[in-house]
Amino acid sequence: MTSLNIIATNFNDLMSRPPFKHVKRIPYDEVADMGKLVHETVMVQSSPLIVDKWHKSPAWNGSIFKLNYLKTHYGTEDIVCRDVNHNIDVEMKMKDFIDHIRKPSTGSDTGSESLLYGKDLSCPEKWREAIMDELLPPIIAYRGPNDLNAFYPEKAAETLMLYIGKEGTRTPLHYDHCGTVGHNIMLHSDDNAHSIWFMIAAEDKTKAELLFKSLGYPLERESHFASVEQLTQAEFPIYVVEQRVGDLVLIPSLTYHQVLNVGKTTVKAAWNRLTTNCLSIALNTVLPAYKRMNNPETYRTKSIVSAALEKWTALLETKLEKLPLSKEVFCQSFTQLLALFRDIVHEEWVDTSALKSEHWTQLSEDSFASVSPVRADDNTSISCDFCRCDIWNRYFHCEECTDSGGSYDICTECFARGRGCPHRANSMTFMEFFSMSSLQRLYSRAVESWNASPEFLNCDEYSPIVDNWSSGILPVAGKNYSFTSLAYVRQLQLRTVLSKCCVIHPIKCPSKPAKKGAKRCHYKFCERCLERSYGMTWVDMVMKFQSPEICPSCMGICVCLKCSDKRPGTNQFALANIFRCRNDERPPLFHDPSDNPHNRGGVADKLDNSFAKSNHKRVRE
Repeated sequence: MTSLNIIATNFNDLMSRPPFKHVKRIPYDEVADMGKLVHETVMVQSSPLIVDKWHKSPAWNGSIFKLNYLKTHYGTEDIVCRDVNHNIDVEMKMKDFIDHIRKPSTGSDTGSESLLYGKDLSCPEKWREAIMDELLPPIIAYRGPNDLNAFYPEKAAETLMLYIGKEGTRTPLHYDHCGTVGHNIMLHSDDNAHSIWFMIAAEDKTKAELLFKSLGYPLERESHFASVEQLTQAEFPIYVVEQRVGDLVLIPSLTYHQVLNVGKTTVKAAWNRLTTNCLSIALNTVLPAYKRMNNPETYRTKSIVSAALEKWTALLETKLEKLPLSKEVFCQSFTQLLALFRDIVHEEWVDTSALKSEHWTQLSEDSFASVSPVRADDNTSISCDFCRCDIWNRYFHCEECTDSGGSYDICTECFARGRGCPHRANSMTFMEFFSMSSLQRLYSRAVESWNASPEFLNCDEYSPIVDNWSSGILPVAGKNYSFTSLAYVRQLQLRTVLSKCCVIHPIKCPSKPAKKGAKRCHYKFCERCLERSYGMTWVDMVMKFQSPEICPSCMGICVCLKCSDKRPGTNQFALANIFRCRNDERPPLFHDPSDNPHNRGGVADKLDNSFAKSNHKRVRE
């Protein structure tokens, strides 16, 4: 077992070896401004932090942080534990689990016996009050003033959990959901038991993923616990923490970490906070990766952006409440939140002006005269039935695909990529929860309230916002098309885009002749050929080159023999393999779309049920 070589390693000896480094540690009673310390260290520098000796605080209620308290008050409750040796979940009573972990370990390293870990257990309300209301500063508290998850309480993710384990129980390398900031405080340990943490800074995230992929352990699956031997191969720092009672560990966004419990029983409480910086990381980095892996989001990130902007705008309009953050941090956070809201609204927008200005094959200008999605119930929470992402506003819906009273819903990006149900050509309805005009009005209110609040905010970070977007949604610079725009186009020309014949496919080259008298390019490529030869779909090409009609030949990336001969030094098959490698390097899936019998994949999806199957044979001479 990889965990045993860490248990057997002396901590001081371990820290004397590269690449292991200590984490900054500071006693709680030496912190003058907790919000400033956490913001500068964890948020700005993206460095892990330990604030220790909380068990020395007069507010520490150690009398209730006991296993006997849990056994007495919650012993008959059903819980789900993780058998870390066999990777299975085990249902049992709380009192039976506590009896199990109190039994001494056999010391066997075969991994054959059950080793139960109480992960993600509900935190008792009395413990929550003792930690969040009595012990810790509100600025780092769960659903406190700097946790935007609190702005959407009716559908917020529950992340305050207990972790109860004994020697050998462990958590594999992972980073916290949606780029949130992690917090973990040890509340109890038997006979000086402790936990050892290994953390990889966010700036080394890509290096770590490449290292463990080369070792045969893709970190995307979050299932591998690294050994000391594997960690020593890192050419980047590995930050190590020895956590004991009263130690609060703070984990920055996108920081890979693994935890091992050593000795007898340890009891810890853990929670996550969402800040505006976390929301930015989630929307730009984490959620696109989740979509590729069909990994559910946990947080309704876009809904939280909208709810937080609504709340903070109302605060600025009334000027009656105290700011939830310091003025400097609030000013930074508000402008960042406003930019995030603008981005997510643009991604839902169908830019009819841009669409009409382009020459979309076989589509008349009347096709883009107006976009009128059907209004959906605004109290409904749904996710995409293909990629499992959360659906905030616009999506496609099919009433014919009913299963036990349910229906079929798919996000606009998946629809744009050619996915859907068997009825997508004639029975899928374009839906929305909020009108574009209502979202634009919220943005305008936010800008107006900000510009009217210089005296109220009174900080160096403040400057008026001059933005003509508030009078009407405008395209983002350098990006003509959102996924929703392309999904709308695909619905309009569905049968054409899905043509099985290269000859009649609408992707034609619009390039004008380079020289007078030269012939205009008339090459035509179907979507299946684009994916097969270049590892790109129609959507990828339009997004990358900002043109509805593209030609790999004129762009100098065509892999056919004729075009390759025109480029001296170019190897046809080497170039083709580069594109195919990009296409084949897909992360492992958390959920298989084939599990839903209604799903049909696009050309890039390796599903038995696809609208157009890919052909990955060698490019022919």
